[in-house]
Amino acid sequence: MSDGPDQRLARLRWGVYSILIAIAVGNMTGRILAVNSINGSEARQRPFLSANDRSRWLTARALVEHGTFAIDDVVREPIWDTIDMVQHAGADGQPHLYSSKPPLLATLVAGEYWLINRATGWTLGDHPYEIGRFMLLTVNVLPLLLMYVLLGTLVERFGTTDWGRIYVMAAATLGTFLTTFAVVLNNHVIAAVSVAVALYAFVRIVADGERHWSYFAIAGLASAFVSADELPALSLLALMGAMLLWRTPREALVSFLPGVLLVVAVFFATNYLSHNSFLPPYMHRSATDPSDNWYNFTYTVNGQERQSYWLDRQGIDRGEPSQWTYALHVLVGHHGIFSLSPIWLLSLWACCSGYVRKIEHDTN
Repeated sequence: MSDGPDQRLARLRWGVYSILIAIAVGNMTGRILAVNSINGSEARQRPFLSANDRSRWLTARALVEHGTFAIDDVVREPIWDTIDMVQHAGADGQPHLYSSKPPLLATLVAGEYWLINRATGWTLGDHPYEIGRFMLLTVNVLPLLLMYVLLGTLVERFGTTDWGRIYVMAAATLGTFLTTFAVVLNNHVIAAVSVAVALYAFVRIVADGERHWSYFAIAGLASAFVSADELPALSLLALMGAMLLWRTPREALVSFLPGVLLVVAVFFATNYLSHNSFLPPYMHRSATDPSDNWYNFTYTVNGQERQSYWLDRQGIDRGEPSQWTYALHVLVGHHGIFSLSPIWLLSLWACCSGYVRKIEHDTN
């Protein structure tokens, strides 16, 4: 029995999707294998592009190589400096340096690093390029590949035209900053992938009537993990949870909620193990209690005393005193959201026009 025209068109579209995905994956892979930066003060090369990036790598190294969240012993090594760190008393009562990033993601990354270290005997200190690049491929590129496949499935499910479907896939694979973020260890890529996983499970439940417990568990785990990586995503978790509780209360309570609680428990547990506090480091910035301002400190590296970068911020970290000027640059300035990603303007126009057409259809 021969395929119908719709099936042939679907295969053709997936062929186009595959080409777009291959371009995106190849681009990310090539950039990861070529990434390199030079520490200006020491003229040393490293495969890590930012203090944000290195901050998480430092935690992974400290956990695997020293069995602690404290990064003192690692940050003293050449090319391993970072400004994204805090200082507070550790379990021994002495002040120690820690990454200022929530430790959950770095702890998960440390799990893969532990396997590599045990299998090869290599460390990130001795083989930063080999291990760092390999891990970026597994932590960033492979999850994004999964996201593209899930998105392609959703596009086929809800798209109405060939052009519209291919446009969405082209925008997702080539028109976002996720591919640029892929060259560093960051929370944004994992958060975006988690959104796609949560949305796919949610669609299977709501649109397709799927009631298997695994879809609810995946939706709970993924939506909660997004919130752990990107705090504003709490809105996604709350909305998804409320809708599932309203439509399928039993499954939501039995399967969705435990997935959420598991992520919440691990998030606060890793934070407590790291800092002896359930609150993440950026919530310890008291202006009145010096002992609860973890960003106000000095430390010594190779006999030289240094002070926290946050006591003398530079460049963009100084902030913008005018809220209007800040809003202008954030939205349409040189680094503005709509300047760098104009597709969001098209999305806004599409949402508004679609809503207007729906109203006109309902009134007629």
